[in-house]
Amino acid sequence: MSYKLFTFYLVYVLAVETGFHVLRNMYVNNIFLAHYYFIGQAVLLNLFYFRLLESGRLKRMQLITTAVLSMAVIVNIAIRKHNNETFDLLEVVLCNTSVVVCMLLYLYDRIDKQKIYYLSTASLLAYTIASTIIFVSANLIISLRSPAYTRYIWTLNIILFVLLQLVILYDAVKSTRKPIPWVTK
Repeated sequence: MSYKLFTFYLVYVLAVETGFHVLRNMYVNNIFLAHYYFIGQAVLLNLFYFRLLESGRLKRMQLITTAVLSMAVIVNIAIRKHNNETFDLLEVVLCNTSVVVCMLLYLYDRIDKQKIYYLSTASLLAYTIASTIIFVSANLIISLRSPAYTRYIWTLNIILFVLLQLVILYDAVKSTRKPIPWVTK
C-alpha cells in the first residue's frame, strides 16, 4: 500500500506542476494551484509516512501533530480570504511543517532498521525545507516586480525539484533491483 500512496503522491505532484507550467505559458495566474499543491502534498505524505511508521508512540505523535496543524490550516482558510495574487504564507508553513515532522519521525523510526525510502525521505526533507523558504519569500519577490528575480527563484525551485525526482528514481531502482549473486558474496 505504501508504494501505491507514494506513486499517487508523485502523480499528483506531476499533475499540479504540469498545471503550473501550462497556465504560466498561457500567461494565466497560477498561484491558486499552490493551495492544492501544499494541502494535497501534506495529506498524501502524512498518510504515506503514517503507514511506514512502526512505533506506536511515534504514530501517536504524528497523529497529534497532523491534527493540530490541519486544524490550524482549516482555521486559517476559514478566517482569511485567500488572495490568488499572493501565496498564503501561513498555509505554506503549516502544511510543510506537518510534512517535515512526519519525515523526521520516519527517519528517527528507521535509525536501527532496514532503510526503506530512507534516501528518498532525506532528499524530500531537504527539498521541502528549501521550497518552503522559496515559497515564503515568493510574495516579496513577486512584489519587487522584477522578472529576472522571479525567473531565477523559480528556476532554482525547478532544479531542486528535478534533483529530488532523480534521487527518488535512483532510490526506487536501487531498492527494486535484484542483487547479482556473484557480486554480493
